[in-house]
Amino acid sequence: SRIQVYERENVCNQQRLLALYRNLLGLSASQISRTQWDADLRRLERGEIAQVVENLVRSERFRDRYDIVVRSR
Repeated sequence: SRIQVYERENVCNQQRLLALYRNLLGLSASQISRTQWDADLRRLERGEIAQVVENLVRSERFRDRYDIVVRSR
């Protein structure tokens, strides 16, 4: 299950990050830029999971995938 990947003890941060990209953005490993991957992986390794998720769900790719319109204030 998508949820269980985060709870498994033997799952490394690379697998967790890839699961986030797949589930939130619909991206495969080959579609992720090396720069973005490295930055997000460093954040995960520092325990900044919430920041990684927040950046992904605020991305244009996420909004496009789920047809979310952001209105200006």
